[in-house]
Amino acid sequence: MRFHAFNIGKPHIDAWWARNRQLGIITAGFSGQPGDRGDVLLHQMDEGDWVLAYSNGHGFIGAGRVGPVSTYRLMAVNELPPGWEATHRHFRQVDWVHAVASLVEAIPAEAAGRQAPRQTKELLPADAGTRLIQLLAKRSHTGVTRDTLPEFSRAFAAKVEQSSRDTPYARRERLQHAPKHPERMAVLAYEFVRNPDVVAEVLYQAKGKCGRCKSPAPFVRRSDGSPYLEVHHKTPLSARGEDTVENAIALCANCHRELHYGASAS
Repeated sequence: MRFHAFNIGKPHIDAWWARNRQLGIITAGFSGQPGDRGDVLLHQMDEGDWVLAYSNGHGFIGAGRVGPVSTYRLMAVNELPPGWEATHRHFRQVDWVHAVASLVEAIPAEAAGRQAPRQTKELLPADAGTRLIQLLAKRSHTGVTRDTLPEFSRAFAAKVEQSSRDTPYARRERLQHAPKHPERMAVLAYEFVRNPDVVAEVLYQAKGKCGRCKSPAPFVRRSDGSPYLEVHHKTPLSARGEDTVENAIALCANCHRELHYGASAS
């Protein structure tokens, strides 16, 4: 994941910035032809990268996540919305997570220890990008509300419970087509969006016994009476481990904590 400072281009007015937010896009101009600089810049970003929108003479005005490369379009002139404020015709989807409503509320580049971008798109160091996202989140009036970490955890637990109530056949069918590396979502800190089917299947296969010490689960869950075991990734997701049944094991709480915090933990 990278952080891109991206100049929204002329005209530097509230109406043009509102257009970007309402359509959920970042745009580029140049010659408006396939393969030109605008085409190249929008294809240089990966899905999930952060875009930090910048307006000349004002500062940083929005932070968003880049959509799939399949969302890129070179628009014909007659396809542009009525009253289109700019000459830009290169489009790519952006989910504007945090955004100020007016350019007068922009965050000066100096607030993140940076100079104003000198090019249409520039890579930012992770610390500067993170700092700008935090500043924009505090000033944002139109950003999308994100779950807090406890809300995120409760929502995931509910999905695991739902998967556990499903049949093993249905769950394994989904697992065959599930991505092996989960996306990450910005909450207060980064949290992997794990596959609830992996958790449910690993617990199902454990049959109530810890996969390390082989002892029965120490107690049952108050919510549904199932044996309480925790799912551990053998190769951590943070180390590019896969979110798969093969890379996971059901553990009692003691074994799980020992693997993470014991004297022999790596």
